[in-house]
Amino acid sequence: MRITFAVTLCLLIAFSVFLKFTPKPAKPTLQSQWANNQYLVEKYLRTQSINPVDTLIIGSSLTDRLDFSEKANCVYRLSLSGDSSLTALAVAMKSGKTPKNIWVEINYPERDVNLELIRDATGYSKAIPAFQIENRPLSLALGYLHQAAARFNPPHIIGDAEQQEAKTDTQPTSNINETVRQNAIALQTGIYKGQLQSNILLERMDKYMHFIKELESKGAIVGFFELPIYPNLRELPRAVQVREAFKKYFPQHQLISFADLSNGLTIKTSDGVHLQENEASAVVKNFDFYLPANCNLLR
Repeated sequence: MRITFAVTLCLLIAFSVFLKFTPKPAKPTLQSQWANNQYLVEKYLRTQSINPVDTLIIGSSLTDRLDFSEKANCVYRLSLSGDSSLTALAVAMKSGKTPKNIWVEINYPERDVNLELIRDATGYSKAIPAFQIENRPLSLALGYLHQAAARFNPPHIIGDAEQQEAKTDTQPTSNINETVRQNAIALQTGIYKGQLQSNILLERMDKYMHFIKELESKGAIVGFFELPIYPNLRELPRAVQVREAFKKYFPQHQLISFADLSNGLTIKTSDGVHLQENEASAVVKNFDFYLPANCNLLR
């Protein structure tokens, strides 16, 4: 038993030394959506303990399409794919320092707090790099492999003739993608024609109120935003039900509407609810009006 413990301790020390002095892959390679969400939570909690952000933007995979990297000094996006804003709010409550401003996506309020994810991503062990999810041996190995592959296979610059050929070759694929997109929109239309169970929505709204009151008691200013979805879905029963619920329960809080965020834009989406890349970039520009004008002045 003592020998096993000694060997384990030696391996842990050796691995910790390796992590300290060996450059890690520029981008972590994780094996699942759960692992990626755990990484985002762990990273946010470390960030808040070292260099707290001024503004936190939280949400689901819809928010994950938004790129706020130009304001990385003061804006942090905690978007958990397949999860909810409630989980991100619970994480914000656990962080050592509370952001000054918190913006909460309202599109999918029915998802409950993911206590298991929070448990996996928190705890004293996460202060030790060897126990952080991006430093798992398999994640590191895949990261190094991807980095090496990118180094030995640089991006190919396509000439005009090749661009025309590629455009011709991929025309059928575009049609298939559009068919898939329309099928996804039809699926979302069926979902949005229905409504959330009133008892579930009521329970979730109570949790939103609890978390937000706690964060506001720590000095945070909390607001909400509704991301633009496919235009034909915006006034269907589910969308209206969710929108009206937040207006009812938080009448004094600012709600950035889908109309504000899609002002001047034509929104097609990739599947009815997730923005396409160019749409997400344009929405971020509209969102920028509600964010700190100069991050450097906040430091």
